[in-house]
Amino acid sequence: MKNVAVLVSGGGTNLQAILDSEHRGENLNGRVTLVVASKPGVYALTRAENAGVKTAVVARKEYADSAAFDAALLAVLKENQIDVVVLAGFLSVLGPSAIADFRTLSQLKVGDISPAYQTQDMNGNQLSKIVKLVQIIPTHVASLNEDYLRLEQMALNRKQEKVFGEWLSKKIDGMYVYIDPEFRDGEFANKHWVK
Repeated sequence: MKNVAVLVSGGGTNLQAILDSEHRGENLNGRVTLVVASKPGVYALTRAENAGVKTAVVARKEYADSAAFDAALLAVLKENQIDVVVLAGFLSVLGPSAIADFRTLSQLKVGDISPAYQTQDMNGNQLSKIVKLVQIIPTHVASLNEDYLRLEQMALNRKQEKVFGEWLSKKIDGMYVYIDPEFRDGEFANKHWVK
């Protein structure tokens, strides 16, 4: 039986369909053992908890870049011994290496070295990798003792985003940015983009 993780970002209607199908006995080769959300507080987490499925949150905004986000997500999947990943409305973009790395890491035990495999970086450049799984660090609540540098970086990132947002708010009225009419009805963090 395969351990299945479902990655979600919202209400979890796709997740509910999968859980209902499992409850009816239609998923003979796997069972949902983990639901990972890209943001806290989404209703999909409640659906998972109601079904007795373990949950985790890996929020993209908590990581300095997409590589760090991918690494955190892969760590949660590895820690929970996930064999199959279902993207059910997951609104965070996974880097190309995350998929290749998951395939490789899911087969390794601590101390194992992978065979060489091909993947690509965020710019589409081909990479060859050999991975050694040195340690699996269980997920935990962040603390200053264990996570000071990561917390410091997160605080710095938030401060930089805030300063940039304030600067942009002051400058945006004097900027000209063309937004195709097809996309003007989208939700913008700054409402002054569309003039």
